[in-house]
Amino acid sequence: MKIEFKKNLIPFGSAALILFCIVAFQNCSSEFSARQLELASQASMPSHELNEEGSAANDANEIRENQVPAPLIYFASGDLVDDCLDNSSYDACLFFKNPVAQNGGPISQERMDEDSLVPLQKFGVVLNLQGQRYLENDSVSVKNAFGYRAVTDQGSWKFDATDGQHRLGQVSAYYWVNATISEMKRRTGSFYAEGRHLSVVVDSQQTGWSSSENQIMFETNKNGLQMAFDAGTIVHLLGEANIYYATNGNIELKDSDTHHLDCGPENGPIFQKACCHSETGCSRAISAGASDYLTALMFPESPTLAEYLMNDPSGLNMCGQSRDLRLASSLKVSDAFHACDAQGAQGEVYTMGTIYASIWWEIRKSLVESEQRVFDRLYMRHLSMIDSEDDFRTLLQKIEQLDCSEFACRFSPSFREEYRRRGMNSNS
Repeated sequence: MKIEFKKNLIPFGSAALILFCIVAFQNCSSEFSARQLELASQASMPSHELNEEGSAANDANEIRENQVPAPLIYFASGDLVDDCLDNSSYDACLFFKNPVAQNGGPISQERMDEDSLVPLQKFGVVLNLQGQRYLENDSVSVKNAFGYRAVTDQGSWKFDATDGQHRLGQVSAYYWVNATISEMKRRTGSFYAEGRHLSVVVDSQQTGWSSSENQIMFETNKNGLQMAFDAGTIVHLLGEANIYYATNGNIELKDSDTHHLDCGPENGPIFQKACCHSETGCSRAISAGASDYLTALMFPESPTLAEYLMNDPSGLNMCGQSRDLRLASSLKVSDAFHACDAQGAQGEVYTMGTIYASIWWEIRKSLVESEQRVFDRLYMRHLSMIDSEDDFRTLLQKIEQLDCSEFACRFSPSFREEYRRRGMNSNS
């Protein structure tokens, strides 16, 4: 029998197991100082590059004169334009990653309400949904918590942040799920969650991924923040779903599991299987880290999570440890393992997951672009080898075997050096 966890991101109750903010473990406030984050000013893939069929992208997707492009993605390249909502060149107007990341800094509380977010809807995209009435394809179908599905208005999918039916959140979720699948397929040749008919629900009571329901959920929290506006959150949860399908469900914990522990403060709540047993890590830390890393691949200029929730471009921290990969380059496994000791959560899976994500991130940063693309294929392929009983050591052995069988052992020395640098024993 396997134990399935509904992986929730945002707290909706004091006893909830969540992904980004565990109530008892983390101060989910924005009291730590914010650092300015520059939005990328150059396209990562020019829109005139060839598509999968070998033909040039159409004129609607080309970078327009006198515009500052956001990093372009393969599914439907986009532009940052001040007049997006009035510009007929675009099907929809979203936020690039999320309002705070796009803004490059915190948003004043007066501007965090939905009315004030409308002027920030500057990321214009072309969805290429000619003839489609709903936001659905073989990979994903989107609706709100009441079952209402956004319907196109004569081919336009432009809805603003004030819409009470959460249609903008639906468009955002649809766009970023498909953008991630297409971009990762372009780079690596595969994406395991493609064609899996994922159900995406916005305005839910929680934010998370449920394998038993094949569903990704995005809540509107008590402060009115719609988590479907945050593409980093969308990509992370899609990453969790991708790992589930990559492993054919073998990422789910078994009754015999010994690598995870229940943990939490003495006065509660206790979180089931939320901590790794030792510094060697555990599969839930691996899954969290691999999903954090996927988010970084899609948003390399801001490799962090939930800036919108925190109203800070550095994003989340767990027990004082940042999940911003720019700040984790020197993180030691012992520090990650003990970060949540005071909260009764030694080995908390998301502090440990940051180590795993950071190892991959630091190696990729050291590579030239052509090698990065090969490394991306190694990343995608290794997901299929993860098992619920893996830890950092056993998975390294699998990575090295894969690297040597398919990539001429070109990355194995870098992994061993990163493990050594983080104080991790790479031997079995």
